[in-house]
Amino acid sequence: MILKRLLLFILFLNIGLFIWMDLEQRKFEVNYTQETASMPQVGFQAPNFSLIELGREEESETTDSTDSAVYVDLPTILSEKEGAVIYFWTSWCPFCEASVRALEEGHLIYGDELAFVGINVTSQDSLRAAQTFVKEHNVSFQMIADETGIVASTYHVPPVPATFFINQDGVIAHRKVGGLTTREVELGISVLKRSGE
Repeated sequence: MILKRLLLFILFLNIGLFIWMDLEQRKFEVNYTQETASMPQVGFQAPNFSLIELGREEESETTDSTDSAVYVDLPTILSEKEGAVIYFWTSWCPFCEASVRALEEGHLIYGDELAFVGINVTSQDSLRAAQTFVKEHNVSFQMIADETGIVASTYHVPPVPATFFINQDGVIAHRKVGGLTTREVELGISVLKRSGE
């Protein structure tokens, strides 16, 4: 009886979470007033960031991370490619695990023309867990760490995952809150490419 109640509670909690995430997604798909125009939403400039690249597990054990730190910033990313897919995630998020596979597929197809960058919200995670996640999932696209959570906050990232498709001009073409399928990655990339025309 207790197990049934627990399972029902978890089920309703998940339903509530999905409804809330859908509402958050819809907020960014409609036109806002000028009062909220500073929020990172479709059609507006993406906030800049400069974060340290997330080292691979083997590298971090043998080197001092501050000596070999590589900073990654949005203008540099956009100057090298036709646009970027910016993905906020944590290692403990079950939706992130499924999404990273879809993003990896997208990276293998579009990586020559678009930058794929994962931002681990390390303020809600740990560097060690993030590094292990990257290694276990054979992630080949660039990963960086938001250790303070400031960038996630600036992008108004609700619970992870959240993905931004940014064109070469730095304008957010598409935003997706929640898990991603391969089809949704394709859709976001299609919207991104059309926005740059």
